[in-house]
Amino acid sequence: MNIKEISIYVLFLFALLLLGLFTSCKKENLPTLTTISVSKITDNSADCGGNITSDGNSDITSRGVVWSETSSPTVENHDGISSDGNGVGTYKSELADLKPETKYYVRAYASNNAGVAYGNEISFTTVSDSLPVADSTVPVADFTASETSLSEGGTVNFTDVSTNNPSSWEWSFPGGNPSSSSQQNPSVTYNVPGNYTVTLIATNSKGSDTQIKTDYIRITTNGVPCTDMPSFIDSRDGTVYPTVQIGNQCWMAKNLAYLPSVTEPETGSVSTAHFYVYDYYGTDVEAAKTKNNYSTYGVLYNWSAAMDGQASSTTNPSGVRGICPEGWHLPSDDEWKELEISLGMTQTVADAMAWRGTSEGSEMAGNELLWSDGLLENSLGFRESGFTSLPGGCRNYNGFVRYGIDGNWWSATELNDASAWHRSIYHNYSSVYRNVNYKELGYSVRCLMDTPSE
Repeated sequence: MNIKEISIYVLFLFALLLLGLFTSCKKENLPTLTTISVSKITDNSADCGGNITSDGNSDITSRGVVWSETSSPTVENHDGISSDGNGVGTYKSELADLKPETKYYVRAYASNNAGVAYGNEISFTTVSDSLPVADSTVPVADFTASETSLSEGGTVNFTDVSTNNPSSWEWSFPGGNPSSSSQQNPSVTYNVPGNYTVTLIATNSKGSDTQIKTDYIRITTNGVPCTDMPSFIDSRDGTVYPTVQIGNQCWMAKNLAYLPSVTEPETGSVSTAHFYVYDYYGTDVEAAKTKNNYSTYGVLYNWSAAMDGQASSTTNPSGVRGICPEGWHLPSDDEWKELEISLGMTQTVADAMAWRGTSEGSEMAGNELLWSDGLLENSLGFRESGFTSLPGGCRNYNGFVRYGIDGNWWSATELNDASAWHRSIYHNYSSVYRNVNYKELGYSVRCLMDTPSE
């Protein structure tokens, strides 16, 4: 090695020495960071994170957040910890396996050769672990106006009666003004009579729960209750019933289908309520409702079930709601006579027993394809009234009989402890049958709308 090469080598060693001295003088500090606000809080999770603005002259080897139910959690003492990579800058962390409705303290952390540093502490509380539920034990909507009679253009005041304190509600008023509202206690002016539906959607961070209540507001127009109300929805089960105005009466144009329980046809009683579905021989309500006879002809009721514990009535109107929905009632014998007189009978003929009148039975009929061949469907005025009676048969001591041949309906008027008045229409008669029969038989029910004075 010559002198020149030795000189270069010495200079190189000297440079390395100076570089080492400079590096050894660079002090390593703890990282500098802040904790990012907590977001997306649920019953068992939340999002958080940190922002490392300085690595403290040493590489970041780990970072994340720590949380605990007690203040000042650390990487050694915590209820939970996340690990979210390395390096400076902003990072996101997910807090998992949290307890519902619990307060937590959270801090971002970052580690380098100098140790572990923490960001500022933030506290938050998780939410409930269940959906908000509109309380079904009280009405979904309670309003100050009358349920049975409201003047045209009147105001209905809806009041939230849920006890669950949801974060938001959605009210829907089909046929009303406005058609929807986010008000807690909206007032709505109704110009359309008939059914209203209130849809309540309770929302929190867990999700949404929807409860729907359908009920009836009558708005009378020129004293005719069925005007502009082609159908009615029974709020008990959601069944839709067409309606028909005959004279001054508003009738359901379909047999009642309300079915709180179901009985096999072998079981009967004068005093205990029984409900039957033609050709169904079990006790499962949902299974009975799958039968075509249920959807077409409704339910057969013994007189006790039809009356629902109320006493016999001979008045017009009967004042007996019975098994009918709110705002409707079981017609008395005199109310059946009023229907028949509206269709052409005289009072004297209507007061008689057995077969009476001329074409009133055929005028009350509906859907000729469901009747056995006979005089009824070919007689004068067939289906003219819109009453739409159908041959649903009955339940008697021999089980189910006369399906497709006759239809039978109870009145709210009894003759004695054992029997009550009813109406029948047969396939081969165009008139209407009035008589009494044993209360334990299973007949159909037609409901009449209450009058505003009821």
